[in-house]
Amino acid sequence: MCWKTEAGLVHSVGEIKLETPKDLPESLQGIRYVIFKEDDDMLGLNYHAVCIDLVLNSRNTAPNEAYRGLRDSVASFIDVTLEHATDKQLAYNALIEQKEDRDDARELIYRVYNEILAHNETILYAKLRPHYKRLYDSVYSKLRKEGSLLEYSHFYTSAYSEEDIEKLRERQSSNDKIKKIIASNYYLLFNSIIMIKSDKVII
Repeated sequence: MCWKTEAGLVHSVGEIKLETPKDLPESLQGIRYVIFKEDDDMLGLNYHAVCIDLVLNSRNTAPNEAYRGLRDSVASFIDVTLEHATDKQLAYNALIEQKEDRDDARELIYRVYNEILAHNETILYAKLRPHYKRLYDSVYSKLRKEGSLLEYSHFYTSAYSEEDIEKLRERQSSNDKIKKIIASNYYLLFNSIIMIKSDKVII
């Protein structure tokens, strides 16, 4: 499950949910990332998780390990920043500024992130919905009404191809798995659209 983009071969995209400390501003509770597959790493660390919102990354031999490494780095970075700050609000503002002021490399990663979500949405609608119409529509309806996915603590989606979706159907994947695929992509795409709109309002 990978998709070729201008930044490289993407395995998955996602959002790290941070809930501590309890007074962490909402804009810092979701940190977005992209995981690339890079087969030419001499140490076998072929999965490279790159953070969009902070200047952090992590490499490992498996995508879930690259994600965990990035998650731990993000949590540590925020903890250390706050620990050494005399004014917590100033520290929060500095973190938010870093998140909003992306350099060229992180801007490219951000475009790739949105490309994968839009691509997935097209594929899921065209190839998955015809076979899981009631489930697909009920998930969308619930998300539009409630706007919440409390049962998930980590939101991510693979970079799907048409062949990947066909395999899901052939394997007769469980409704729970299909629901999570639909819900996660919708949540990440919806959040991204909200952030784009808020950026335009600020400008």
